[in-house]
Amino acid sequence: MKKLFYFLAGSCLLTACDKLVADTQALGIYTAVPDPFKVSVEDAYRMVANYAPRAGYVVHDGDSLPNTRAVWFSAERLKFILEQLEIDGGDGIRMYFAAYDDSYDGGPGTGAPPPAFWGHNTLLLVPTRDSVAGGTTYHRDYFFAGGSGLSVPMSAAMLAAPSEIENRGNVCPPLCNDDPTLLQPPPSP
Repeated sequence: MKKLFYFLAGSCLLTACDKLVADTQALGIYTAVPDPFKVSVEDAYRMVANYAPRAGYVVHDGDSLPNTRAVWFSAERLKFILEQLEIDGGDGIRMYFAAYDDSYDGGPGTGAPPPAFWGHNTLLLVPTRDSVAGGTTYHRDYFFAGGSGLSVPMSAAMLAAPSEIENRGNVCPPLCNDDPTLLQPPPSP
């Protein structure tokens, strides 16, 4: 009987809360609780602007060009990564800031990125698995094994038998044809 009381009281409270949220939203009043994992749009503009001088420049054919400040991955690619992560029992994705080499040997089909990407910053997405050692949880990198759908834990053998790490999102600059909002000045109030 006590459990039924708590269930009914909780249901009434949730219903009242849902009505309060609906009413305040209808009036244009938003009562969202701050999420510690999010930043405001204003803070995001400021943080992206803070990074601009740190991004540096890339020299291509004698021209100094702004380095990459944003990387885009398609929803389809992200879904694939998350599905593979679930299959492998992963617990997250570590994002490494990286940079392409200034030049590559060979042409298309050799694994080289498009020449416009050479020397630019990029982002590497590496899946992690949780691992407990000495009572501490670690999120250890692991790598999808050569596109086979299998995965292997990180070890010294990785250098001898390299696996695949997610890369090749659209880097901006140089390819900013999709107009990333946070790279523009913030809108005036």
